[in-house]
Amino acid sequence: MSHSLKTISILFMLLLSLTSCKDNKKNDIDLPCFQNAYDINQGYSEELKVKYLGFKLKMSFPASQVIDFYKTHFKNLGYISYSKDGYGKSEWEKFNDKTGAWEGSEEPPSRYISTWVDKNKKIRIVLVLLYKTSSSKQKDILQIELKAFDYFDFSN
Repeated sequence: MSHSLKTISILFMLLLSLTSCKDNKKNDIDLPCFQNAYDINQGYSEELKVKYLGFKLKMSFPASQVIDFYKTHFKNLGYISYSKDGYGKSEWEKFNDKTGAWEGSEEPPSRYISTWVDKNKKIRIVLVLLYKTSSSKQKDILQIELKAFDYFDFSN
């Protein structure tokens, strides 16, 4: 194989690995992309022991299809919804600058955080949905982040 063909082959394989929604790294937890995802960023941090997946979708608030998809996916894998430590209440929230607290929200900009744990509380999965703006041009841009890591209690 010539040098340039080998370089093209390597670049092609790199491109495939960057655009795939599945990551077969050491951590084998399935963090699936939702259909029509774009700007996909995924990987596994050996240093932090965190598997992550981030992407964007064009979807109107409140993104019920995305929420239902992940609830069903993780339930089917045996994970249990978890928010006993106050993190991941599974509701849309907006930051109130006056009170300095997150409060319920019915419109963008807002965030939604849900978490799951395995039955032995060894692994925690965090889903964050974020609408950053209410401007008409970008109000339907949903940012999604999924992370899987060793169980951690956020109240500590």
